[in-house]
Amino acid sequence: MSNPFEILGLPLAFDVTPAQVSAAHLRVAARLHPDRARDPLERDELLRRAAEAGAAKARLLGDVGRAEALLE
Repeated sequence: MSNPFEILGLPLAFDVTPAQVSAAHLRVAARLHPDRARDPLERDELLRRAAEAGAAKARLLGDVGRAEALLE
């Protein structure tokens, strides 16, 4: 996975709150919604990136995952 902070547009900091992570995920998810696609290839790419954003959110919500992401 790419840098989860970068995927969600968050600063590289351990003290981001769960609310900040969730809000950032909602912004990214809205931008990547598959209904915005004009063709099947674009839809597949949006789905892949939306799944990546979901994984980034899950990783950053936990203290251990957030610390590991900062150390990488």
